Amino acid sequence: MKKLLLAMCMTIASVTSFAQINLEKTFANEIIVLGELSGGAALNAIGNVASAMGGGYYSNTAEHKLFCRCYHDSLALGILVQTANRFDDDMEIALGKDFETTKQSFSDLVLWYDSSVKGHSVSFTDIWGRRVQINRNQNNISLDVIDDINSKVIAENVVLTRQNLVKGIKLLDNPKKKEDVYLKLLDLGQETHPFVVAYAEGLSKVQKEHDALVEMRDSTETQIESIKEQMKFAKKSKDKESFSVLKDSLTVLRVRLSEIMDDLWDYDMNSES
Repeated sequence: MKKLLLAMCMTIASVTSFAQINLEKTFANEIIVLGELSGGAALNAIGNVASAMGGGYYSNTAEHKLFCRCYHDSLALGILVQTANRFDDDMEIALGKDFETTKQSFSDLVLWYDSSVKGHSVSFTDIWGRRVQINRNQNNISLDVIDDINSKVIAENVVLTRQNLVKGIKLLDNPKKKEDVYLKLLDLGQETHPFVVAYAEGLSKVQKEHDALVEMRDSTETQIESIKEQMKFAKKSKDKESFSVLKDSLTVLRVRLSEIMDDLWDYDMNSES
């Protein structure tokens, strides 16, 4: 009986120990769509409207988008493929770990497109360790994503045009897209994410540079007004030599003010883009 009770206690203890889990710190695992690379989404939207009106159904066009996957303390950016009728639905092809390297990957694809001919192929390994084979067709390229470890094709015949690739470069060049990622991570409570910290530091640096330009503008405008008053006095006292020197100084200050205003204009335009 004692042996039976002991066995039962050991069993209960074993189940209890397996039931206990240690929850670690939560982290971000979110995908952010940064823009459309192809017109698939628009065609599907039109098709759905036509379908609702009884005019046909055309919502199976592949949609290609620029995505950013926020996972833990890292980022992955690349091409998101969304299709309604294929096994590779919502396929992510990761081309870089930040905006700069992803932009370079898109640029490399454009260069290869321009230098290759129909029938040529090349392959590379994405940041998740999967082999991506690129095939040059007549007016586009097609991508096949291959898992070499498990010897299987994850996605095949993902078709992109040169225009799609160039669109990706333009989206990555848009400062607003970085802001979108920054705000999304803040919304997820990821204030200590490396991208958030770096972006905030960049904002602080830009603000300091802007404030310095404003201070230089105000100081230069004050100097200009002061010289104007001195020129009036020199003219009234008929001091031609002093008037000439002051006039030259005024010209220099006006040129400097114009340059400062141009820099401020650039800052304002970049902050609005």
